[in-house]
Order: sequence, then C-alpha cells, then structure tokens
Amino acid sequence: MTLIIVSAIILAVSGVALYWYKRIFIVAKDSVSITINHDGFIKRVLPAGRHILQPFEKVGFTVEVNGEKQ
Repeated sequence: MTLIIVSAIILAVSGVALYWYKRIFIVAKDSVSITINHDGFIKRVLPAGRHILQPFEKVGFTVEVNGEKQ
C-alpha cells in the first residue's frame, strides 16, 4: 500500500515538473519575443531572459534588437 502511495506521489510530481518545463521559454540576449494568445492577438512582449508562458499563449516571433547607442 505504501509503495502505491509513493509511486503516485512521484508520478504526480513528475507530471507537474514536465508541465512547467514545457511552459518555460528563453529569449536570447539582445532579442525580444512577442506572444500571441489563442485568438491571435498580441498578448505581451518578452524581453531577454527566462519566462513562463501562460495557458493558451505561444511565442509568435522573436526579433533581434541592437542595443548600441550612437
């Protein structure tokens, strides 16, 4: 009985970890990404770094930006 409970807990934790891993998106340095919701509208702009995507949100495109000042 204990083995079943421990196995269920491990399976649940693994499922949650896999879900969060799939929802993480990394934007490269000197880039900006645009996310789109399920209706096709722009939802938000993601600066460089690691971001957790919300449900029904996907990255539409990524644009490289030049941070140099003249």
